[in-house]
Amino acid sequence: MYTEKRLTVEEIAELVNRTPRTVRRWCAEIGMPFYGDARRDGNGSWRVPESTVIAYLEKEQTKQAVSDSAATPPSAVTATVPAAIDLAQLATLVTGWKQAQEDTQEEISALKYEVAMLRSALAEGNKQRSEQTDQAIREWRELREELHNRRPWWRRWRK
Repeated sequence: MYTEKRLTVEEIAELVNRTPRTVRRWCAEIGMPFYGDARRDGNGSWRVPESTVIAYLEKEQTKQAVSDSAATPPSAVTATVPAAIDLAQLATLVTGWKQAQEDTQEEISALKYEVAMLRSALAEGNKQRSEQTDQAIREWRELREELHNRRPWWRRWRK
């Protein structure tokens, strides 16, 4: 029967460049890297399966690679993009988003122009609103509400 090699706290500490005390804490506390896989041997010392330690080291290397790529300029990042991402689909999504943003900006510009025209008409002394002005104001408010509802929920509080 094959039993997997189990490493001591001191061996793991040397491999992961941490103190033995830290490794013991990782074995004993919930949410720590070796909790659940570590077992005590007959002497009361912690023993961790070699596969668990290897998995932890690989995970740490991946984290390090991600943090290193975040610090590199965009030209260097393109070489580290995972193959699982469909770049054509991503480009299509970004293009669609940019087009929607441009359309929204155009609508906002048109609304700003209408508001400026209404304000200038009121400033000229035209205190009585005509039915046409009331209709324009109602349309402007409806468009403003529609644009507000198009925003993502986390940006709706902004004006």
